[in-house]
Amino acid sequence: MRTLVLMAKAPRPGSAKTRLAGGAVARNSERGSASSPSADSTRGSALRAAHPGSPDVDLAGAARIAEGLFRDALATCVAAAAANEAELVLAFTPASERAWFAEELARAEAARDGAGSQRAVALRLVAQADGDLTPRLQAVTADAFARGARSVVVVGTDAPELSTADVERAFELLATRDVALGRSADGGYWLVGLARDEPRVFAGIPWSTERVRAATLARAAELGLAVGELDLHVDVDEPEDLAWLARWLAEEPVTRAAHVRAALAQLGR
Repeated sequence: MRTLVLMAKAPRPGSAKTRLAGGAVARNSERGSASSPSADSTRGSALRAAHPGSPDVDLAGAARIAEGLFRDALATCVAAAAANEAELVLAFTPASERAWFAEELARAEAARDGAGSQRAVALRLVAQADGDLTPRLQAVTADAFARGARSVVVVGTDAPELSTADVERAFELLATRDVALGRSADGGYWLVGLARDEPRVFAGIPWSTERVRAATLARAAELGLAVGELDLHVDVDEPEDLAWLARWLAEEPVTRAAHVRAALAQLGR
């Protein structure tokens, strides 16, 4: 059995995508001290520099964008789970938002059925563990393997370029690799996959910094794990990422990333 996990946070003002609204002060406080940029983060800076002049949104606007990104990611994951005959796990936080996420999951499944899909998808809704991403990722992957998964792919909601083909490629990599990583332009990753339960690969990672991918690769090497990587994507985290997002959407079919496209239109962007 394959398992696809979507990690999601409730899109509430003041807690979701706050860096989009907070400018330099929030970016500094959330990212921590400066570090030497990785090759991917340098490329990410270049990508953002190519689309300058994007002012910050307020907290309500940031939450609306977060909601759009989540709904697009969920729709992609429902389709990808069906295409790859995988169980889909929606791992959410905070636990108090279970009812809202259950409604969103039902809506996404109904939309897929309405589009004429005939392949059933096994769906589960689970609350994320407490703590930072280390225990959250360790718990959700361990649970999937304990329930019989042969490979587990985990994605978030930050990368609007996520496609069903990306998920398929990740599962293909895990047939011959221990770990699959989708590189982010900011030095992190937008996807991680495991061919077996290996919680140590998530330990000691400097989350929310430009060193996430490099540290993960180093940890995998220490553990003797073979890593396969997917294409570079952009995470939408910073105010300047909105200019990139608007440019990317303008170049894509109008059916692509429909929810975040609508959110930007509502915000006059």
